[in-house]
This record gives sequence, C-alpha cells and structure tokens, in this order.
Amino acid sequence: MKTNQSAVLLLFLAINQMLATDLTITRLGAQVVLSWPQAGTNEFYLQTATNLSAPVEWNNATDPVTNGSDLVITNDIASTSSFYRLQAWEVLFDGTNTTGLRSPSANSFPSNSWFVTNGTLVSKVVANATNLMTVSTYTSFELRLSWKCDPYGNSGIFYRAGTIPEYQLFDDANVATAGYTDPTYLNPVNLMGAVYGVIAPTNKTLVPTGQWNDCRVVVQGYHVTHWLNGTVIIDYEINDPAYTNFFVQATNTNIAFQNKGTGDHGRTPGVVYYRDIKIRRLP
Repeated sequence: MKTNQSAVLLLFLAINQMLATDLTITRLGAQVVLSWPQAGTNEFYLQTATNLSAPVEWNNATDPVTNGSDLVITNDIASTSSFYRLQAWEVLFDGTNTTGLRSPSANSFPSNSWFVTNGTLVSKVVANATNLMTVSTYTSFELRLSWKCDPYGNSGIFYRAGTIPEYQLFDDANVATAGYTDPTYLNPVNLMGAVYGVIAPTNKTLVPTGQWNDCRVVVQGYHVTHWLNGTVIIDYEINDPAYTNFFVQATNTNIAFQNKGTGDHGRTPGVVYYRDIKIRRLP
C-alpha cells in the first residue's frame, strides 16, 4: 500500500490473491487515484466511505478503467478523510465453474439442457429444456453478464420469482424474416432488452448477431434498470400501479436464465451463449 498524502485515510481489506501492497493511492489536487494490477483482479470493485461510524455507509465507486497494466479509479475527495475497500463480485459463472447455478427442479446443474465449452455457457436446443437458476436468492443486486446468440436466438433473464419481469434477450436483426407465427414478436416490447411484453427499451445499441452484448440488471428495492452495451435502456419501478398486475412483487428470489428448448411461436430458436456472469448485492 502506498500513498503520497497522509490527509487521505485508507482502509483496505485484502481479499483472495490481492494484497494491501498491490494497491497504489496517489493524491492529485482535489482527486485521489487508486490503481491495482489488472491481472487476476477483474472480479473486484471499489467501495468508498467518508467515515467508519456504525453503520458504515459504503458506496460503490465507478467502474475501473485500464491503463494497460493496472485497473484505475479516480475519485473526487469530498472530505479530508476517505476510506476505501475492495470487494469481490460473486461469480456465478467464470468459464468453468457452475456451482452457483442449478436446475429449477433439482439441486444439480441441468446438463440435459446446458453445457460448457471454451469458457462459455451454451444452451441445448432440445425438447423439454430446463432453465438455469441461481443457487442463492437476491433482493437488491447488480447482475452483469455477456450474451450472444446464433440467428433467431431467444432467451431471457427472470430476476423475480416466476417468469416476469424478464430482461428479454433476443436476435432483433432476424426477427422480420424469422417466420414467427406470433406477430407480436415484431412489437418493441418483445425485442432485445425489453421488460418482456410490457416495456420497450429506448436508446439501445446492438452488436451484430453472433457478437457479444454486455447486459446488466440493477434492482434496488423496487427500482429496476436494464443496461445494454453500457447504456441504460429501461428505468422503471416494479411496484408501479400500472404494473402490479403483471409483475411478481416478491423479493429475495432466485434469478433464472431461460432456455427456450425447441422453441415456440413457430420458430426453433438459435443457440444462446452466456459468459462472465457475476453479481453483487446492494444495500
């Protein structure tokens, strides 16, 4: 641990392979710059607090950026004393380990419907396919993952009990030629990033079919945002009176990832792919 200004008081919690000596703190005028080695530390995030009086109010800092060798965060200094700590993301899928995921109907991984190859979680297009569900339950959280699909890919993230609300994962590019027997699939409320069937996304930027999309769901109490490729595309309240007849109002529930199996609406779906699935609990 290194700092060039004693006016900044630092609290650092060593986690796993990270050591306190790996974190560098530099004060530059009205800012403090924190950096740590990039290799092996991508599953950590920084939190800040202005004091350690109980209960301590830790706030998540902005995402780090890379300068080529280190991950770097620059924070404005709001007071003469600031406290910092690194926290670990809860990794649900790291490319090999699936112990954080299970079948909705069993405590085991549903290998009849999903498999892992080349660091990627892949759906099987089979009859009676099973969704994937988290082993743990969550109330307020931030979920991040990467997702892509073959042509006609169709999946979703169910982030409350049941099947809605759902972050729709979908191949928009080929919807017009997919031959769906259900014409509602042409409705924006059913396309990529939507709260499926209810709220259409805005300002979304898609990558071509077969390339990775960065997806994020943030649930803070009843407030929800959908992110796609770095942009907020949905912002709503689950308990809005307009939606209470649609959305499950339960909290502290599992999260599920959909496998459409052999499909519905007149179309066999394309294979879908997930990677880098991680989550952090929010206060």
